[in-house]
Amino acid sequence: MSTFQVGHRVRNIAVNQDGFVVGQAQSVGLHLQKLPVIIEGSTRQELWDTKNVELKPKKEQLVKMGGKFKPPKGFPLNI
Repeated sequence: MSTFQVGHRVRNIAVNQDGFVVGQAQSVGLHLQKLPVIIEGSTRQELWDTKNVELKPKKEQLVKMGGKFKPPKGFPLNI
């Protein structure tokens, strides 16, 4: 079971990118899960391996997720 929820801000530690979770993790075998993420500041959506994803600190999460981050207009997309 994945600890990531829709709306979490995350970081891909393999490529040092920030993202925004937009769906539930999907199993792709016995031990691999892929997480649908929109890369922050972009219109690109990718599936990231949950092994390479970590939650951003609580203070950097959206207010709805218990953090203090107030997103700019159009977040997480680059408009």
